[in-house]
Amino acid sequence: ITTTPSITTTTTPSISPILKEFTVSEDFFEETADHAAACIEYFGKDARVADWVYDFEAMEEDELKNLMKDLGILVSHNENSYFVTLEGKKLYRRTSRVYNFENHDGKPPTNWLVHRQYAGLSLGSWFDISLKVLCVKCVCNNT
Repeated sequence: ITTTPSITTTTTPSISPILKEFTVSEDFFEETADHAAACIEYFGKDARVADWVYDFEAMEEDELKNLMKDLGILVSHNENSYFVTLEGKKLYRRTSRVYNFENHDGKPPTNWLVHRQYAGLSLGSWFDISLKVLCVKCVCNNT
């Protein structure tokens, strides 16, 4: 005897994939500044500081490399770092070191404390610095 299992389907409204729009601040900010507020001020209420895990590591490496090219974030060493967060945290542990990244093409300088690497980028942390902030916002389309 052959039986066919019954299948129950439920139809829910279709939701398009979440798209993210990344933007680099035009201004430089001290590490003590409110980077999240800067993203909101410049790019709207849905903007936030880009996150290493939630944004970068959520992408395929090639996708992230292309994003860096599109944003003009080219390979450099101790020249072009940008503030980001790590799992929503601004500070490394309980220090005054603020997370930032630079495109080192996988070869960070020896003076960097590298917390993570992905797609040629290095996540580090430092204090007493003024950098641009990488911001992101959801571009949701529920049609």
